[in-house]
Amino acid sequence: MNDHQTGKLDISFNTDLPEPLVFSTWKHHLNYIHDAILSIEVGSETTSLINEVAAGVGGTLVDLYIGELTPMVIAEEVIQQLVSFDALGYDSFSRWLGVSKSGYQNMYLSDGSAWILRLGMVNRRYVHIHPARYSLNTVRCRSANLKFAIAYRLLYGMDDSNFSIDKVNRTRETLGLPPAAEKIALSGALRILKQLSVKID
Repeated sequence: MNDHQTGKLDISFNTDLPEPLVFSTWKHHLNYIHDAILSIEVGSETTSLINEVAAGVGGTLVDLYIGELTPMVIAEEVIQQLVSFDALGYDSFSRWLGVSKSGYQNMYLSDGSAWILRLGMVNRRYVHIHPARYSLNTVRCRSANLKFAIAYRLLYGMDDSNFSIDKVNRTRETLGLPPAAEKIALSGALRILKQLSVKID
């Protein structure tokens, strides 16, 4: 998840997951993001961590999984299905994708969520997965709003609910964004921010 000594985060993909999967959990898995933020000791490296996460999220729009399946369970279910399709090896996976003219395949997991599988080589990993657009247990949001929510939580903690304009603008400044005159203009960002908060059992 992260290396506390170096401050280095696994942003591009989750190296804890089994090969050959490539899954960007900082970008596509809400509960992973929540738990990862709680595990980070916020301090002098906060700004560099925020910049690293922001660069890793990238993009314009993000499909964010908000269900209860953990990244490991998702990985295991995907691999299990690929084995059943005889499509886990690189060549067999490429052929399986080739059946679809689009170059990707849909896969449904045990909670009903839909996932997109593509070919995406990263080291020895080539099965790139991410939530399908408008899938069950998935929300679509602007990447800028997700970056803002992550940055805010790294700066002010997971239990903060006093979203003052000063805090909002300090967060935006850390991300290299101009200040906002009113919170009302940030409704999308605040919606994601409220989802990314301390869980109540």
